[in-house]
Amino acid sequence: MRNVFGKLLFPSLVGGAFLLLACDGGGTPSNPRDDGNNAFTDPRDGNVYRVVEVGGRTWMAENLRYRDVKADPMLKDNTWCAFEDEKKCEKEGVLYSWAAVMLESSCADSKCDIVYPHRGICPEGWHVAENYEWQEL
Repeated sequence: MRNVFGKLLFPSLVGGAFLLLACDGGGTPSNPRDDGNNAFTDPRDGNVYRVVEVGGRTWMAENLRYRDVKADPMLKDNTWCAFEDEKKCEKEGVLYSWAAVMLESSCADSKCDIVYPHRGICPEGWHVAENYEWQEL
């Protein structure tokens, strides 16, 4: 039982966290923080996110909630709400497939070749965090 738990739950938790917490500003996001309160407004949809400085990098301190399927059709069948109440996703964040995180359909079926830093689903001036950035964090 323990082995099954480790094989199923741990990757889901790690994967879910990665897909929700994917954006790093690299220390200098192009959109300035709002009113000095360590917040960032995503110009695509107006969502406001807390940000935090760690080790000289600026990280979103909240789960990404971007889900504009008209602007990014790749998101249509590649995002999910983990809550019964869809309104809760507007506050708590959305789950994304890897293809949605990268905004690359080639990432859905096979290993995709991405040049980093890669913006993907992140707001302009931000990028999908690389493995070494997660390790530094």
